[in-house]
Amino acid sequence: MKRLLLLIFLSAVAVAHADPTPGVLVWTETTSDSTATGISDNASCFFDGIGCAFDSFADRTFSVTTAGEFMLTLSVYVGFSSSNCSLNPFIGCQQTAFVAGDTRDDASVSGIGSVFVSQSFSASSDCGVGGFCTAFANGGGSNSDIFNLGVGDYTLHMDYFSAASGADDPDGNGSFTSTVVPYPTIMPEPKGVIVALAGAFLAVLILKAKLQNAARAKVV
Repeated sequence: MKRLLLLIFLSAVAVAHADPTPGVLVWTETTSDSTATGISDNASCFFDGIGCAFDSFADRTFSVTTAGEFMLTLSVYVGFSSSNCSLNPFIGCQQTAFVAGDTRDDASVSGIGSVFVSQSFSASSDCGVGGFCTAFANGGGSNSDIFNLGVGDYTLHMDYFSAASGADDPDGNGSFTSTVVPYPTIMPEPKGVIVALAGAFLAVLILKAKLQNAARAKVV
């Protein structure tokens, strides 16, 4: 009876620690910024006075055919530069090149899961008297969220805004990628080790019981 209760307990532990079931999705819309797993966009700005900025958004639809866990990931990289000499001949050159920027980027799936990346950055460079130089600054990062989706239709949405100011005529570039993939994607979680240990422990108990029964039989 004790071994039966232990077997039930170990089975419950194995089930509780089993890997989550990954869902299955099919992308139902193809756009110019589509990728195999989501959407990606690039933006740039050039020589807009003493400021430079870009903002946009992108959407893509998909259908979940098997309910399960999914991971939404947003990756962002933004870089700006500014020189100490303006294209405007009346302004001339400054002794220092300076650039500062901000970026805020969001991604969401039909209001269920959402992630964002927000960062500020700056850089400066001493150009010396009568010299020419450029300051470079960049920022970005990545963020992710894991959530359950049932069978149905969904929309992946991504929007971004980045801006910079500089000593003279800053320019910049940005790269933005948002993906939705089943989770876990490649490697299973190490919880499977617990299941294996539980099975091995149970096998040892069964072997021990058999040996004890054989010993009792010999005594009789």
